[in-house]
Amino acid sequence: MKNLEKYLSYGLYGVIFLVPFIPLIIAKDLFFPFITGKNFVFRILVEIGFSLYLIRALAVPSFRPKKSWVLISYSFFVTIISLATIFGADPYRSFWSNFERMEGLVAHLHLFGYFLIITGTLTTQKLWNKFFQTSLGISVLVSIYSLFQLLGYVRIFQSSDRIEATFGNSTYLAVYLLIHIFIAAFFLFDGKRTLLQNILAPLHPARRKHDFKIKDLFYWGVIILEFIVLLFTETRGAVVGLLCGILAVALLQAILRKGNGRKFAIGALTGICILIAGFVFARETEILKDFRVTRRLASISLTDSAVQARFKVWSIAYDGFKERPLLGWGPENFTIVFSKFYKPELFNEEPWFDRAHNVFFDWLINAGLVGLLSYLSLFVAVLYYLLFKPTGAFSPNQRIVLMGLFAAYFAQNVFVFDNITSLILFVSLLGYIHSTYAQEWRGKILATTFSKNFKESLAYYAIIPVLIVFSGVFYYVNLAPFTVAHDIIIALGTQDHPDGPSFNARTIEKAIDRKTFGSQEAGEQYMQMALSIVQFPNVGNDVKQEIIQNASTRLSKISEERPLDTRAALFYGSFLNLFQDYTNALTYLERARTLSPKKQQILFELGNNYVGRGDKNGAFAIFEEAYNLEPRNSNAQIMYAVGAIILGKQKLADDVLGKHFGSRIVPDERLANAYIIVKDNKRAKEVLRAIGEERPELKDDIETILKRL
Repeated sequence: MKNLEKYLSYGLYGVIFLVPFIPLIIAKDLFFPFITGKNFVFRILVEIGFSLYLIRALAVPSFRPKKSWVLISYSFFVTIISLATIFGADPYRSFWSNFERMEGLVAHLHLFGYFLIITGTLTTQKLWNKFFQTSLGISVLVSIYSLFQLLGYVRIFQSSDRIEATFGNSTYLAVYLLIHIFIAAFFLFDGKRTLLQNILAPLHPARRKHDFKIKDLFYWGVIILEFIVLLFTETRGAVVGLLCGILAVALLQAILRKGNGRKFAIGALTGICILIAGFVFARETEILKDFRVTRRLASISLTDSAVQARFKVWSIAYDGFKERPLLGWGPENFTIVFSKFYKPELFNEEPWFDRAHNVFFDWLINAGLVGLLSYLSLFVAVLYYLLFKPTGAFSPNQRIVLMGLFAAYFAQNVFVFDNITSLILFVSLLGYIHSTYAQEWRGKILATTFSKNFKESLAYYAIIPVLIVFSGVFYYVNLAPFTVAHDIIIALGTQDHPDGPSFNARTIEKAIDRKTFGSQEAGEQYMQMALSIVQFPNVGNDVKQEIIQNASTRLSKISEERPLDTRAALFYGSFLNLFQDYTNALTYLERARTLSPKKQQILFELGNNYVGRGDKNGAFAIFEEAYNLEPRNSNAQIMYAVGAIILGKQKLADDVLGKHFGSRIVPDERLANAYIIVKDNKRAKEVLRAIGEERPELKDDIETILKRL
């Protein structure tokens, strides 16, 4: 048994200490390479680790979960998420999520399993220190990689100039660095010195007096490096979170410490307030506007368009919460709420929000008021221990820094949403607090009174059932969707295969037919592929027709399987419109309109359907409805004019175009097509020539069209 326990321990340590390396993963051969690779590796590690942990816990009671309010709160939170999934609007999506996010209940079950593994294995302060120091070391590598991006030696993948490192998203990088800045401070302020002494130690000549250690230079270096990189992510939410965390540390230092420490904290609070006030008053100056780090910070204002958009999205979330206040709509179902309560004023923003960009509103939608309260209970449990339960495991300064860390994380969550790396760090910190304060259950509920031999035998007998369960979970949770994510990339990237488009189509068809949570995203890619293939002159008509038919069949199934998915209905209806299957397209477009009655994008496509079916009055009514919902939308202005032209209301069209564009001749292909439909060749030519002047690269094509008119 000793050998088995030893091997299990080694396996668990291996799993746990591999987790901090996950942020380095970029899976270029998978769809959404910055998301899927990290999530699949984490899930596989957790499944392996939980299998080992379960066998070990059966034999050794001391490794079973111990009691703390953190564990109780977290268990309650996961229970509520599970209930919200079962009774939610779309349980399948709530459980599995999609490739772009890979969250959902399945992710939170893995995170809870990770919590049990890490708290049952890292049982000493030394082990916890090694774990977080490993994570800190990886964060330094990420920061150095970020600097290479900043200097232009490494390409920035998904942004024009905001560094993103291996995350593919500046916001994800920022919260990762935010947490590690406080972790570095935690190790720096590990003694009885005041914060003032810690800050002055590297510069003070009397090192013995302050007990200065060389390792302090490392931690200061990490803090400075990651602070600089965080600023260059230009992520306002993380910077605000950092500032709130520092304010919390200074305030707590002023309240909880005495003597010089309190005086320093009061001075720091005063200095920070002066700095903030100075920045606010000086933010209109050229130097702050020209410097890229301060440019976005200086733009923070209640009247800023991005801020206003957030407020509107939050109001949509609140409307959704009011309709289902108790357990919400289920995880990953914000898209349903966003569509149903969509505000046309958001026409200039991204069309499909799947997050409220506020963790607390997200949980109101995901799991209702009960879910939000259970999430907040995690912070309450942590604050209870750190504020009211001093322990020898933490110095007074470390307790304050940890509270500052959770305050910073809490504050930045007001403006952004979580990802797998931030959730792993959050759960790791919860595990650290739990392990520090956990106690045996009263009556040793989880410690059975069976004989030692029986427990050892039970552990051995459990190996085969655990392996069987692990194999099933591994296939359905990881292997099948992993294959789909890989197939999508093959289908989109293969250009030199002998079969060409046919091979690409068959590959993505296989991905869809695997029936995983990636099927919808694969279907959307298939639709785009089919639209591209029909433009290829070297592809035979038979092949084109086969691909179009196969794509249509699969898109239809996806849309029917997701009756509350506005996006799926709209995309399929648009696809059918393009191939002039107007009757079937109308069914899906009307469904999309029912799900999101105020979304102008849907009304535009529905109006095009009416045009295709020859219903001029119906088309005009739809375009007029879209225009009246939000007249500032330039697309609505054009489509309203298109409807008027088709119905013969030329004066109305001229008035609308003149009002919004200053001329009745607007270079837009939709207007040209409308004039061609009503055989007004004179105006069609005027619009086409205007398009040619605006876009010289189209002049040859336009000349060809003009000759035909």
